[in-house]
Amino acid sequence: MEQFIDIVSQYFPMLDILRNMERPRRLAANSNMSPPKLSPVEHLLRNNPELYRGLEKAALATGHVEEGLRRQLYQAQQSKESMRLELAKMKSDIRSLTQQIQALNFQPNILSDDDIAQNMRRLLQRLRNWSNTYFRDLDPLNKLRQNLEHNGAMFGPRGPHEVRAFITSVVSQILFQRIFSLYLLGIPNEESGRFVSIAETLRQNCTGNTEHHWRTATSIAAEKLGDEQSDINMVVSQVEIMLSQYYSVEPPTVARRLRALVQECMQFKRDLDRQLSRYHFFRSALGDNFVPDYMQHAIPFQEVAGRVQCTLWPGLYKESTSGALVVVPETVLATKDEEDQSPTYTGVSNTPVPGLQDVSDHLSDSGESVDNEGVSCRDLAFDIELGGDTV
Repeated sequence: MEQFIDIVSQYFPMLDILRNMERPRRLAANSNMSPPKLSPVEHLLRNNPELYRGLEKAALATGHVEEGLRRQLYQAQQSKESMRLELAKMKSDIRSLTQQIQALNFQPNILSDDDIAQNMRRLLQRLRNWSNTYFRDLDPLNKLRQNLEHNGAMFGPRGPHEVRAFITSVVSQILFQRIFSLYLLGIPNEESGRFVSIAETLRQNCTGNTEHHWRTATSIAAEKLGDEQSDINMVVSQVEIMLSQYYSVEPPTVARRLRALVQECMQFKRDLDRQLSRYHFFRSALGDNFVPDYMQHAIPFQEVAGRVQCTLWPGLYKESTSGALVVVPETVLATKDEEDQSPTYTGVSNTPVPGLQDVSDHLSDSGESVDNEGVSCRDLAFDIELGGDTV
């Protein structure tokens, strides 16, 4: 009761009289003293127990509220800590998943030799389609042919399809110089020697696929640090300049149609740079001897050929333990060697493929000559191979 009176007195000072209600009674019980005279409030509380219990309940209610608030605050703090730990775990999981995604992105798109050969043929066909679509007017083609003859060019086209083949050759040469011939796409030729030396040192002194991972990481870094659109614009601009020297019909507009093809060639080169095996493009010069081991005719049923007139598309070989393995022969237009009528050509040229061992997917065929009222066999062959003037 004493504790209760103290609580009531703390929160209800007007009820301090309660403290004086019990103490005189205890004193009277322990002595012969008569109890003091009660005040009206004391009489009221003694005579109204319900009021007394109501005051008691009101006095304790504040304590209950404070205790409830204290417990809620404690629970809130516990929930906050639990949420902090859960958030930290979620961030850790996100970092882990991000690293896994980056590891997946780091892995190159693994290509088989068949996939690579198919991509090479598809890119060549896209270039041929572009040539057939935008170089259809015979008058400019004849003028270009005459200019080449007048300037004593090594390759003298004898029909519109051969003129288009020459244009295709010019564009493919630019793609080869600016994209395919680079050690790693994004690294200039003048800097490639240093990177080749690093790769060779890694190969000789490190275990496993260290050199492959280094090439892949370096290729990814070169791509991220470079400006792909600027590189594409540079290639397209060079095509425009080259075409303007040979062709007079809106070469800038025609060249801009090559942007998608240039971008695909760049991505294809990056994919090859990130393969486990090392792949290299090669391209023969005009006048080189035709070598069936790493060349294929642009005309499917071309007879025995002597020398290269133009290269429509470069070839591709990969390094192997036994030497170089040609994955895709280069596609060339070659003239028949009048001095060699034997069914099999045995001449030897300076091959751009070191240590040549084998050829896969060799597409050169032979067939009968065709004549059709003065139309050259070569033009008819191009009609079949290139699909005429349709895309």
